[in-house]
Amino acid sequence: MNDIINFGSINVDHVYSVNSLVQEGETITAIERNLYYGGKGLNQSIAAARAGGRVHHAGLIGGTGEGLAEYLASAGVDTSLINRTAVEQGHAIIQVDRKGKNSIIVYPGSNHQIGREYINHVLSRFPSGGFLILQNEISNVSYIISKAQELGFHVVFNASPIDSSLPEIPIGKLTWLMINQTEGQALSGKYTPDGIMAFLHEKHPHTGIVLTLGEDGVLCLQGDTLLSFGVYKTEVVDTTAAGDTFTGYFVSSLANGDSLETAVRLASAASAMAISSPGASASIPYMRDVLSMLASNNVPYVEKRLSAGPF
Repeated sequence: MNDIINFGSINVDHVYSVNSLVQEGETITAIERNLYYGGKGLNQSIAAARAGGRVHHAGLIGGTGEGLAEYLASAGVDTSLINRTAVEQGHAIIQVDRKGKNSIIVYPGSNHQIGREYINHVLSRFPSGGFLILQNEISNVSYIISKAQELGFHVVFNASPIDSSLPEIPIGKLTWLMINQTEGQALSGKYTPDGIMAFLHEKHPHTGIVLTLGEDGVLCLQGDTLLSFGVYKTEVVDTTAAGDTFTGYFVSSLANGDSLETAVRLASAASAMAISSPGASASIPYMRDVLSMLASNNVPYVEKRLSAGPF
C-alpha cells in the first residue's frame, strides 16, 4: 500500500434543505438546516481512508475550525501535517432540493493560505512513488502539481470547482485527471462524452482521464485503453459528496495495487451508496459495505483499444 497525501480543502458546510434550488431574484424558506464538516479535500481524505488507504491530510485550519482535524483523525486520517492560520475557516453554503440535487457556494478562507514553503515541507516528508490528491479549492495548485510530479508522485487532480484558474493547470503533468461532464466541457469546449475524452487525450496523451457521467456511468481512459462502466442504481437523496467519494475510493484502490477495472468498480459502487444518504462526509460508505453491495450487484463494462477505431 502506497501513501496517499491529500493537499485538500477543509470546510464547515452549512446545508439547507429546500423544496427547489433558489433562482435569481427569489427568496425562499429552508425546510431544515444542518451543519457538517466537509470541503472536497476533507471528503476525499475520508473516502480514501474508509476504502482502506493510508491517508495523510495536508491543509490549513482557521480559528473556527478546531474540530475539523479531530474529525479527520477519527476517520483514520493522519492529521499531523495540518497547520493553523489566523484567517477565517473556509466554509460552504449548500442547498439540497427534494430530488437530491444541490447548489453550492464556497468561501475559501484558510484554504487559500497554502504557501510554497508549507508545500515543500509536506512533500519532503514522503518518498517518491506515493499518490497525491488535489482539488481546485486551495491555493498554489499548479505549483503543487509541478513539484510533486518532479519528485516522482502519482498526481491525481479533481478539476472542481470550475474557475478562471483551470486553463493554467498543467494537466500534462498529472497521472490522473478526474472530471464530471460539466468540468470536461469547460476544459475541452466539447459537449459530448466522446468529444471531451478525444480532445483531452489528444492534448494530454500521457494523462489518464476519468469522466463521471452521473446516471450514465463512467468513462476511463489510460493510454490506448478505454473502459466504459454502467451505474449502480440507488435512491438519490443527496449528491453532494458523490464525486469526492469516487475520487477517494479510486485513488485508494490504485494505491493498493488494484487493477484499473477494480478501482473504477469500487469507486462507482461507493459513490452510488453515498448519494443514498444525506450530508457530505457523513454519507461516505465503508469498504465492508461497498464490498457487500458489489457481491449482490454486477454492472457490466466495455473495454476497447483506441487503435480499433474512434471513440
